Amino acid sequence: MVLLLLLCVEHGKIPIELPLLYPSGNMRRETLADILGESGIPYHLVTAYRTVENPQLTHTLDAIVATTGGGGQQVGKNSCTVS
Repeated sequence: MVLLLLLCVEHGKIPIELPLLYPSGNMRRETLADILGESGIPYHLVTAYRTVENPQLTHTLDAIVATTGGGGQQVGKNSCTVS
């Protein structure tokens, strides 16, 4: 999609007058922003969502392993196991 946008802008098919709305997450990579900036395409970055840790993940995974009888190796500092 970015390539298509860049091609259209380069060939005058899309005049860029207003900044492109760029919704993204808090853990985004800067690849798209770099490409837009290098191409001279103005953009407005909006953090539309955040990636956060699920505080119950370890408990939930432990419960799944316990009910499925999975005997795996311990990973990390928590009691979470992987089958």
